[in-house]
Amino acid sequence: MIRQCCVCKKVHENGEWQKRTTTFPDIITHTYCPSCLQRELATADMDFRQLHVSMAVSPS
Repeated sequence: MIRQCCVCKKVHENGEWQKRTTTFPDIITHTYCPSCLQRELATADMDFRQLHVSMAVSPS
């Protein structure tokens, strides 16, 4: 089974994340590569912080 990043489409083969130019004859599963996961988590953290701040400032 080949793991493919759902954001950048790199595939995990032989212990490395790399662009693949050929088609996939195998079964594919989707996940995040380390760099896309780090970026997505940072975005989610920023969104959470903004939500937290806006809830704290909002009048009841």
